[in-house]
Amino acid sequence: DGNLTFKKADDLRKIFAYVQKTDSSKILLETDAPYLAPEPDRGKICEPQMIANLAAYVQNQLGANLSTIYQNSLQAFNLAA
Repeated sequence: DGNLTFKKADDLRKIFAYVQKTDSSKILLETDAPYLAPEPDRGKICEPQMIANLAAYVQNQLGANLSTIYQNSLQAFNLAA
């Protein structure tokens, strides 16, 4: 969710880092619309396109592999080829 990008979300980032190291196949991204818009849109109504901000954050700030997360999403919804 977008709250991963909030300044005081250190505990969430620790959990994310742990899961990333132990079983990255469990990581998915979501917008949780209409709540928890990621920075820099915090306080606005969260919309699906805001997932791009969350994806950029987890890639650039937390070192997540977006290709892996994309594959996780395909598998979660039985869309994998």
